[in-house]
Amino acid sequence: MLLRLGIILSLLCLVSCTLSQGNKKKKTESKWKDIVDNHGTYHRNTAFRAVNDMTLAYVTPWNNHGYDVAKFLGGKFTHISPVWLQLKHHGGDTFITGDHDIDQGWLKEVRKAGKIVPRILFDGWQAHDFRELFDSEIQRSKLANDIISMIRMHHLDGIVLEIWSQMPTRELLENLPNFVRELAVKIRNAGYTFILVIPPAVYQRFVLISLHFKDQ
Repeated sequence: MLLRLGIILSLLCLVSCTLSQGNKKKKTESKWKDIVDNHGTYHRNTAFRAVNDMTLAYVTPWNNHGYDVAKFLGGKFTHISPVWLQLKHHGGDTFITGDHDIDQGWLKEVRKAGKIVPRILFDGWQAHDFRELFDSEIQRSKLANDIISMIRMHHLDGIVLEIWSQMPTRELLENLPNFVRELAVKIRNAGYTFILVIPPAVYQRFVLISLHFKDQ
């Protein structure tokens, strides 16, 4: 009797474990299918935000649909970052390009939902260009003033600075924090937002490129 009971319990355990594994596998399969089937859907309340923390969305010029998405889903983010601007260095001078892409009509619509903080990228810089900038207080001050003037002229809320991953040498990377700190203080003291893009290997938090899925 005890032997028969033991066999029955063993069989029940085997069936239970098998079903559990099967259910887990089924859930895993259905999850990716849900994403494929519903990747284009969104919550009917387009202003609904699932988290209260700061969230940032990039809008890229090579995907024009992103401009339209930002108009009706902008409320899901606290900050919108159009990829418009570049910092270039030539003949000892630093200047901002890409501001011709700024669309004031689009800005007006998107600003209803969140802050506009365009990304600025150091474009085409060589090691000696960075070294010249870091060593010159005059150039650093001019750069900060140019950025603040650009923000003010186009009625923006700040910038997202991308420079960390572009450092060509360890020496320049070690000098970078002082430059970033000085620039950030000036921009924030002017009343604007300063956001720095940091590679994942440097810090525990990083910029995550993600798709908005379903009701989240």
